[in-house]
Amino acid sequence: MINLIGILKGRFAAVHVAGARNLAVAARDAGALAFVQVSAIGASAASASAYGRSKAEGEAAIRATFPSATIIRPSLVFGPEDDLTNRFARLASWPVVPVIAPRTCFQPIYVRDLANAIATAALDPTAHAGETYELGGPEVMTMRALNERIAAIAGQSPDFVDLPHFASDLIARFGFLPGAPLTRDQWLMLQQDNVASVTGMGLNAFEVTPTPLASVAGEWLGRYRQGGRFAPRRLEREQNIPAA
Repeated sequence: MINLIGILKGRFAAVHVAGARNLAVAARDAGALAFVQVSAIGASAASASAYGRSKAEGEAAIRATFPSATIIRPSLVFGPEDDLTNRFARLASWPVVPVIAPRTCFQPIYVRDLANAIATAALDPTAHAGETYELGGPEVMTMRALNERIAAIAGQSPDFVDLPHFASDLIARFGFLPGAPLTRDQWLMLQQDNVASVTGMGLNAFEVTPTPLASVAGEWLGRYRQGGRFAPRRLEREQNIPAA
């Protein structure tokens, strides 16, 4: 069984803890040979965010029920239908783009790489039973650099402005309002780097070669380029970003 269920706001305990436990019980009672729990880098009982704490509690609940479960903790995930690169590409059409938590580091992972790792863990439970893996892509970049990279791939050239800590803190305090750009809990998550541990095997454990963002994102971000995906990629050439 593979549990991919997760939320970024709402009833974290009901979904990340109780829901995960119920699935683990069902898998155990059905005699499942493998259980793969997709958690997140930053899952910790000491996390400042309710999201991070609930992810850690969910992991513990699964371990208590299905000890041989494999825990996979990815960094930010990107792919054709994501709410990461597509959102940043849309924002990049503005003349000026504010960047929240500009110095926080991330290690974005391609969705297909992550899917291959998850499938391998499920199909080879003997090799991965009881293990916890933190997975990231081949590049670690700050939030500012991530915004700049996505804008370049999308053929946009806005001015990026690092939002001061106090300003983003104030915005997040109104995160409960409809249409708010981020919740208070999400802001708390952004105060910590989201990078895979250097001591773990990462994608190497699944014999997966990590895919760079710039090598594939042009496939779907081209639609944000003036003239469409087949328009000249001047910005990519200027920044030495390989075409998809």
